[in-house]
Amino acid sequence: MQLNYLEVNGNLEEVTCHGSPAFPMEVYLDNLDLYPNRMIPWHWHRELEFVYVLTGTIEFQTGARIYVISEGQGGLLPSNMLHMVNPYRRQRGSTYCAVLADPYLLHGLSVGAVETRYVSSLTGSGEDFFLFDNSCSWHGKILDFIHEMYLCDVNRPAGYLWKLQILVQQSGLTLFEHLDEHLDTNQGNHSPCEDIRYQRVRACLEYIHQEYAGKVCLEDIADAACVSVSECCRDFRQVLGQAPVDYLISYRVRMGEYLLAHSDKSVLEIALAVGFSGSSHFSNTFFRYRGCTPLNYRKRGGK
Repeated sequence: MQLNYLEVNGNLEEVTCHGSPAFPMEVYLDNLDLYPNRMIPWHWHRELEFVYVLTGTIEFQTGARIYVISEGQGGLLPSNMLHMVNPYRRQRGSTYCAVLADPYLLHGLSVGAVETRYVSSLTGSGEDFFLFDNSCSWHGKILDFIHEMYLCDVNRPAGYLWKLQILVQQSGLTLFEHLDEHLDTNQGNHSPCEDIRYQRVRACLEYIHQEYAGKVCLEDIADAACVSVSECCRDFRQVLGQAPVDYLISYRVRMGEYLLAHSDKSVLEIALAVGFSGSSHFSNTFFRYRGCTPLNYRKRGGK
C-alpha cells in the first residue's frame, strides 16, 4: 500500500488504522517525493515500525537523534515514539518500506511467557530506535526479514498473512538474541522515550502545530507544557536539538512550502496564513531556509 499523506490528531497521534482488528499489521511503500513538503512530519503511533530503505537515503529523526539510513539499511521504531522522516539533504527519489505492526504480533498471548520473558526486554530497553546498518553481521539477517515482508505483501503468496507474522517474530527474536550486544554498542546514548522532557516537548509541539498561524511567543510555547521559558528551551535543546522559536519558524516555512505548491494564493496571503507579518519577512526567512525565494520555489513546481 502506498500513502502520500499523514493524518494526526491534536495529540500528534497518527489516526490511520493499520491493518484490521483481525490482523493489525500493514505494509507501506513510502515515497517521500509524494508527501506535502516531501517529508513526514512529527507523529507517533502505538504500533511497532520496521523500516527498510529501497532507494536513496532518508533521515529518520527521533527526538534529538537523527539516523541517516541508506539503501539496503533499516531499523525498528518502538511503540509510541515521536518521530519524523526527511529525505537526506533534500534529495529526490527516496523510498522506503514501512511495516507497522501491533506489538501483539510479536508475542501472541498477552502477558504470556513470551511477552514477559523476552519481548518485554525489547520494549523496555529504553531505546528510541534500533538501527540496522550492516555494521554487525546479524543486522543483515533482520534486514532480509524486513525486505521479505515487503516482497511478501507485494506478491501475496498462499498464507502470506501467516508468513508476515512469522517474519515479524523472526525479526524480534533475532534482535532479542543480540540485544546485549546492541546495548553495549550504544551504551551512553541517552534515549528520551521515558524522559519527562520528551513528554513536555510533545505538548509544546502540539501547541505549535495548532497555533502556528497566529501570534505565538516563547512564553505561550512554554505555558503549553507548564514550564518556565528557560526550562522549555533546555527541553527543546536536549530532545530536538534546536530552540522552540527555531522550530516554530521552520514549521511555518514548511506550511508555506505546501501552500506555494498546492494553492493559488499570493505570497502575501500565504505569509499571513502561516504566521508571518508580511511578504518580505516570509520571503527573507524562506530564502534563508530553502535557498530560493517563494516565487522561484513555486515556478519550479515546489522543487
